[in-house]
Formats: sequence, C-alpha cells, structure tokens
Amino acid sequence: MNTRRRIFTTLTLGVVITGLATATWQTARTQAQGEGIAPITIARVIQPNVSLSKADPAPLQDDVLETIEDACSLSVVVKVPYANANASSLDDNDIILARGEALCRRVEGSPPTHKGVCQHNRNQNSDFTDAIPYSSISNSARRFRWFCGKTAERARCKEGTQRVRFRIGPDRLFETQCLK
Repeated sequence: MNTRRRIFTTLTLGVVITGLATATWQTARTQAQGEGIAPITIARVIQPNVSLSKADPAPLQDDVLETIEDACSLSVVVKVPYANANASSLDDNDIILARGEALCRRVEGSPPTHKGVCQHNRNQNSDFTDAIPYSSISNSARRFRWFCGKTAERARCKEGTQRVRFRIGPDRLFETQCLK
C-alpha cells in the first residue's frame, strides 16, 4: 500500500469509526506535505458528515480566488441569470440569502421554492449556498447582479472565476467567494 492510500484510508476510517475528525485541515495538510502528497487528496475526508458527491463538492480554501464583502442589512437576492437594475421581482432561478422569516420559508419549505440559505442567528454567518457556475449569473462584462432588498447592486469576480457561492453574516455582511 503506497503512502497516499495509507493516509487516505487512515483518515477515512478514523472519521467513520469515531464520528470525529482525527486531524484538522492544517494538521492533515502539514502531514500530507511532509509525505510529499498533494493536500487535496485528503482534504475531503477529514471533516465528518461531509458529502463526497461529485455534483457539488465543497470548495477547498485553495479554490478561492477572491472573497468579496459587501454590506446589506436586508435579505439578498442574486439574479440568475444576470438582470437589469429594474428587475427586482423574484424569479424562479434566483438565489435567496434570507434574513427574514418569509424568505426563509422559500428556501427551507417543504419543498423549497428557491435555492438559497437562511440566516437563523443574526450574530453568526449563514451557511454558504451551493457553488454555481459563474457563467450562469455574469453578463458580457463579467458582472453579476444582486439586490439588497429592492436596491440593485453589481459585483465582478476576478478573471479565471469558474464558480461562485454566497453567504450572509452579522454586521450586514454579504460575502461572495469567487472560485477556480
């Protein structure tokens, strides 16, 4: 058994048997680099209860090209696809980052009517939305449209961005992660 397989198996079994991660990301990364193995090989197995689905794997920190922080004290709607500033109505494909009960029902209802997340505690960050292709929300100038309440805003990720994900947090935080 080669070293790569041994570290992967050990960490996987540690998570399955104990239900707890046997190493933090930094420890695992250091161990992998000491063994001459790329850290991406083991990054997904050190966190318990993480889906290993190939459909939308959680981005690794190394996948983040840029993090954009904006301020919005209201719920945020990211337009899918890009829309003009006067298109503040909620469309079926839009992503909702909800701060209020009514919009939380749209993303957490049974069944949910929109993609998105709900911030249950104003003092904590919400979860990130699922990562989506940047091309599905950007216009020809690589900008994407989002609304803070009914106020239209625009942002642009760095060149090379392939996917994006979003979350909201305390102190009016609206965060966009631009991913490789």
